[in-house]
Amino acid sequence: MRMRMRSNVRWFGTGPCSEVRETALEALVAATALPFKAVYPHRRAAAAAATAALDDPKRRVRRAASRCREVWQALDAKGGA
Repeated sequence: MRMRMRSNVRWFGTGPCSEVRETALEALVAATALPFKAVYPHRRAAAAAATAALDDPKRRVRRAASRCREVWQALDAKGGA
């Protein structure tokens, strides 16, 4: 899990096509369905990657980034409660 999460986060800022960036964000959203204790340590890195993608020139990527950040921030709030 750790290796895959890091590889998804690394995609941002390296210039792959917009479909790859969008798919990476969707994978980060899907990762939240994994067990909480496996996902929770990665919450800040995932939220930071999603926040960075909010400045993407493609609207589809920005929409995916917004959804991703929302899901990961909710996960962070769940852990703090």
